[in-house]
Amino acid sequence: MKRYILAIAALFFVSFVSAQGVKTQLTPSSSAVFPSQPEKKEQGPVTQYTLVNKDSSILYTVAVVDLEATNGLTADVLAMAMADPSFWDQAEGGLMGSMGADAKKVKREIRKINGKEALYMEVERMEDGKKSLVSAMILIEGKNSINLVHRDRTAGDPNKDKFFASIEMAEAAKQ
Repeated sequence: MKRYILAIAALFFVSFVSAQGVKTQLTPSSSAVFPSQPEKKEQGPVTQYTLVNKDSSILYTVAVVDLEATNGLTADVLAMAMADPSFWDQAEGGLMGSMGADAKKVKREIRKINGKEALYMEVERMEDGKKSLVSAMILIEGKNSINLVHRDRTAGDPNKDKFFASIEMAEAAKQ
């Protein structure tokens, strides 16, 4: 009987811990929570964290891009650029351009993350003959662009909203 109680307690503990997700430090002052441990790849000025489910129908990814190294944009230049009302329109154009000609914008909003603006979008597109919903959020932190992307080929991933809501950014990140 004790074995069964211990086994049930262990299962409860494992399910509780896995339901919490894995907090992943993206930069010294920002983090996001993935449903489980993502794979990390560093490619020069880009660090990418990726988690794909077993059948590849759901993808979570975060790319942290050092814009000073890739485009010569310092934190001060980015802060001035973000003051221009067309900044997020330009970011949207770049995102839509990367999605392909058949991409259809479903939702666009400016969100506040720790007092900073972020562009959030949902885009439908076809992949391998199946409709796919791609949700993306772009944030600027100092000299970095932090790009969260969630792709869902299923009827709906209950963890998507938790993923986007999990982003945390410390105050005054200039880097």
